[in-house]
Amino acid sequence: MERRILRCGPVVIFRCLARGKWPIAYVSRNVTEQFGYAPETFTRGAMSYADIVHSDDWPRVANCAANCSQRGDETLSREYRIVAANGASHWVHDVVLVIRDRFGAPIRYHGYVVAFTA
Repeated sequence: MERRILRCGPVVIFRCLARGKWPIAYVSRNVTEQFGYAPETFTRGAMSYADIVHSDDWPRVANCAANCSQRGDETLSREYRIVAANGASHWVHDVVLVIRDRFGAPIRYHGYVVAFTA
């Protein structure tokens, strides 16, 4: 039931690698309805998470993740814009769980974004 609820709502689930421009290993299918992208665009490597974060917001989003890494935080949360396939900007709120290796270095980000503008 949870999957059906997620598919019809504004919450997009993702798993990114914590390197470079954050390649996406998984994204929920409703990314198409929310932002106009086919999930395969990400999972096949044509686009990364950084590619859809508004260019004005990317430095702040990346710095937040870097600071989280240095502090050893388990989670992070922020608001920023995602650029949809049609070029429109959507404000989102994200919540991210930081997955670390045995030495404490981030290796993946698992989380969700909630769009709060159409």
